[in-house]
Amino acid sequence: MENISQKVVFCRRHMIAMLLLNFSDWLSTVVITRYDGFYEVNPIMQSMLQNPLLCFILKCIVPFIFVLYIYCLLPSGGETIIKFVSVTIFSVLVFYFMINIVHIINFTLLLYS
Repeated sequence: MENISQKVVFCRRHMIAMLLLNFSDWLSTVVITRYDGFYEVNPIMQSMLQNPLLCFILKCIVPFIFVLYIYCLLPSGGETIIKFVSVTIFSVLVFYFMINIVHIINFTLLLYS
Protein backbone atom coordinates (compact mmCIF):
# COMPACT_ATOMS: atom_id res chain seq x y z
CA MET A 1 0.00 0.00 0.00
CA GLU A 2 1.30 3.41 -0.95
CA ASN A 3 1.76 5.99 1.75
CA ILE A 4 0.24 9.45 1.46
CA SER A 5 3.44 11.18 0.28
CA GLN A 6 3.74 8.75 -2.65
CA LYS A 7 0.11 9.43 -3.60
CA VAL A 8 0.74 13.18 -3.45
CA VAL A 9 3.74 12.84 -5.78
CA PHE A 10 1.66 10.70 -8.14
CA CYS A 11 -1.15 13.31 -8.19
CA ARG A 12 1.31 16.15 -8.70
CA ARG A 13 2.87 14.43 -11.71
CA HIS A 14 -0.57 14.00 -13.23
CA MET A 15 -1.34 17.67 -12.56
CA ILE A 16 1.77 18.72 -14.47
CA ALA A 17 0.88 16.41 -17.36
CA MET A 18 -2.65 17.81 -17.38
CA LEU A 19 -1.36 21.40 -17.55
CA LEU A 20 0.95 20.49 -20.44
CA LEU A 21 -1.92 18.85 -22.33
CA ASN A 22 -4.13 21.85 -21.57
CA PHE A 23 -1.49 24.21 -22.97
CA SER A 24 -1.11 21.97 -26.01
CA ASP A 25 -4.88 22.07 -26.52
CA TRP A 26 -4.89 25.87 -26.40
CA LEU A 27 -1.93 26.22 -28.75
CA SER A 28 -3.26 23.66 -31.22
CA THR A 29 -6.70 25.24 -31.24
CA VAL A 30 -5.28 28.69 -31.93
CA VAL A 31 -2.99 27.49 -34.72
CA ILE A 32 -5.46 25.18 -36.44
CA THR A 33 -8.31 27.69 -36.39
CA ARG A 34 -6.01 30.46 -37.61
CA TYR A 35 -5.15 28.38 -40.70
CA ASP A 36 -8.78 27.31 -41.22
CA GLY A 37 -7.94 23.75 -40.28
CA PHE A 38 -11.23 23.35 -38.47
CA TYR A 39 -14.15 25.22 -37.06
CA GLU A 40 -14.36 25.52 -33.27
CA VAL A 41 -17.64 23.91 -32.24
CA ASN A 42 -17.61 25.16 -28.64
CA PRO A 43 -19.49 28.50 -28.71
CA ILE A 44 -17.69 29.77 -25.60
CA MET A 45 -14.31 28.99 -27.12
CA GLN A 46 -15.39 30.58 -30.43
CA SER A 47 -15.87 33.93 -28.72
CA MET A 48 -12.65 33.58 -26.71
CA LEU A 49 -10.63 32.97 -29.88
CA GLN A 50 -11.54 36.49 -31.01
CA ASN A 51 -9.38 37.91 -28.22
CA PRO A 52 -6.06 35.99 -28.02
CA LEU A 53 -5.00 37.48 -24.68
CA LEU A 54 -8.32 36.67 -23.02
CA CYS A 55 -8.21 33.20 -24.53
CA PHE A 56 -4.72 32.58 -23.14
CA ILE A 57 -5.66 33.88 -19.70
CA LEU A 58 -8.84 31.80 -19.45
CA LYS A 59 -7.43 28.64 -21.05
CA CYS A 60 -3.93 28.61 -19.54
CA ILE A 61 -3.37 31.08 -16.70
CA VAL A 62 -6.58 30.45 -14.72
CA PRO A 63 -6.21 26.64 -14.81
CA PHE A 64 -2.53 27.02 -13.87
CA ILE A 65 -3.42 29.09 -10.80
CA PHE A 66 -6.17 26.65 -9.82
CA VAL A 67 -3.89 23.62 -10.19
CA LEU A 68 -1.04 25.40 -8.38
CA TYR A 69 -3.38 26.04 -5.46
CA ILE A 70 -4.38 22.36 -5.30
CA TYR A 71 -0.74 21.33 -5.85
CA CYS A 72 0.33 23.29 -2.78
CA LEU A 73 -2.55 22.21 -0.55
CA LEU A 74 -2.56 18.54 -1.54
CA PRO A 75 -0.06 17.31 1.09
CA SER A 76 -2.29 18.65 3.88
CA GLY A 77 -5.35 16.89 2.45
CA GLY A 78 -6.50 13.62 3.88
CA GLU A 79 -6.69 10.26 2.17
CA THR A 80 -10.20 10.98 0.82
CA ILE A 81 -9.20 14.33 -0.69
CA ILE A 82 -6.10 12.85 -2.31
CA LYS A 83 -8.15 10.02 -3.81
CA PHE A 84 -10.76 12.48 -5.13
CA VAL A 85 -8.08 14.70 -6.68
CA SER A 86 -6.35 11.68 -8.19
CA VAL A 87 -9.53 10.39 -9.85
CA THR A 88 -10.49 13.87 -11.06
CA ILE A 89 -7.06 14.64 -12.48
CA PHE A 90 -6.91 11.26 -14.21
CA SER A 91 -10.33 11.88 -15.81
CA VAL A 92 -9.24 15.30 -17.04
CA LEU A 93 -5.98 13.80 -18.34
CA VAL A 94 -7.90 11.25 -20.41
CA PHE A 95 -10.16 14.01 -21.75
CA TYR A 96 -7.22 16.25 -22.76
CA PHE A 97 -5.36 13.29 -24.22
CA MET A 98 -8.33 12.57 -26.51
CA ILE A 99 -8.60 16.24 -27.48
CA ASN A 100 -4.89 16.30 -28.35
CA ILE A 101 -5.31 13.18 -30.51
CA VAL A 102 -8.03 15.05 -32.44
CA HIS A 103 -5.63 18.01 -32.82
CA ILE A 104 -2.91 15.72 -34.18
CA ILE A 105 -5.39 14.36 -36.73
CA ASN A 106 -6.40 17.92 -37.66
CA PHE A 107 -2.76 18.98 -38.04
CA THR A 108 -2.18 16.00 -40.31
CA LEU A 109 -5.21 16.87 -42.41
CA LEU A 110 -4.16 20.52 -42.54
CA LEU A 111 -0.65 19.64 -43.71
CA TYR A 112 -1.80 17.24 -46.42
CA SER A 113 -4.70 19.26 -47.79
